[in-house]
Amino acid sequence: MDVSAIIELVNNVGVVAVVLFASMYYVKYTGDKARDERQQLTEAHKAEMTEITNALNNNTVVMQKLCDKLEMIGGTSDERQ
Repeated sequence: MDVSAIIELVNNVGVVAVVLFASMYYVKYTGDKARDERQQLTEAHKAEMTEITNALNNNTVVMQKLCDKLEMIGGTSDERQ
């Protein structure tokens, strides 16, 4: 849009209408950008939580194996008391 078209638009519809349109466009633009950022953050958080879940599951398996080994070596904790 060139300068003469903007001047003609202001002359035809008025300053208030042009400012209102520009404000509405700005609000929509910032809203769209914020939505895109939230979507990216949500996807990144989902990937992080998947990694944490996998690590927690792996730790649970290792702890269970350690408990099984200790029970095989020393018997159950009830037997020792």
